[in-house]
Amino acid sequence: LLICSSVIDMQSFSKSEVNDGYGSNLWKDSSLRNWLNTEFYNAFNSQEKKLILDCKNKYLLSLKNLHLKKGGERDFYWTHIPELVDRGYEKAYFDISTDRVFLPDVSDISYAFRIGADIRRNRPYWLETPYFYNPSMVRVVFRDGYIYMKDASLEDIGVVPAIRIGRGNFRGSGSADDPYRLDS
Repeated sequence: LLICSSVIDMQSFSKSEVNDGYGSNLWKDSSLRNWLNTEFYNAFNSQEKKLILDCKNKYLLSLKNLHLKKGGERDFYWTHIPELVDRGYEKAYFDISTDRVFLPDVSDISYAFRIGADIRRNRPYWLETPYFYNPSMVRVVFRDGYIYMKDASLEDIGVVPAIRIGRGNFRGSGSADDPYRLDS
């Protein structure tokens, strides 16, 4: 799993045509998912594209979208503390999409925080995770490193993409100080 170390763009998670202009927190139908898996993905060269895996992407559901659930047995509670934000993730209602490029979710961010990675960025950025009791609110990592919620239609929230890569000829350890680099 590779999570971008910086905000690459500012976009809404979802267009404002739904939920009285507030957008939708459903990852599968989000305009951001579409952009990441088309325009953004197409910017990679052919060698890079061969390394990016299609993956089964578990994403959590809000109350409005429970009819889509593939599993889970309860709603997902909210906390803003990065170390605790994934509590209950494994039992939360979810669906699965197939993505090449996606956003980190609360599980990815909480794990990164616990192993000492700096989850803060210079701008707030979207996670894939919705707020359960509202059809438009999505979790956002703020510059202070805490996780809050914002309406999906907001355009001033950053995009920090994530991908899963297969085996390749790499140099580097994958850390921020020694990132992976493709051998030519």
